[in-house]
Amino acid sequence: MKKMRAAVAVNVALALLAAWPLVHVALVRVYDVNPWKLAGWGMYAAPQLEPVVHVECLTPDEVGRYELGTVLPDWERELDDFVWRRRGLGRLARPDVLGRKLLRLYPAILGVEITVEQPWLNRRTGMIESESTIYRYGRSVTPDSSG
Repeated sequence: MKKMRAAVAVNVALALLAAWPLVHVALVRVYDVNPWKLAGWGMYAAPQLEPVVHVECLTPDEVGRYELGTVLPDWERELDDFVWRRRGLGRLARPDVLGRKLLRLYPAILGVEITVEQPWLNRRTGMIESESTIYRYGRSVTPDSSG
């Protein structure tokens, strides 16, 4: 009986190992997961490209928004952690912790807009292109967009 259980466990493990490349390819295509990460077998198929993050604060005054041009020590760790996760997990990694941290640190702002520019290799042209994703985090009161 123990030998049968061991054989079943080995067969299940081998089936999972054989199926992983298909699952990994799907994660890379759908969520832009880095082919180098998560035991991917396509590690040399694409360059590892670092995302660029822009942070803008939404304000209630006539300016309306301003970009945070410098990374302060108060939120540097959250930014670095997000960039590290985003580089490996693609769109599966969201900057939620960073957005909440900025709302706590800056009580005068109404919201935060985090734009992530992710460079990627266009296999057809061989050129590096960029795709932007915008994440918005706000308080219970949102800025008036009517004017």
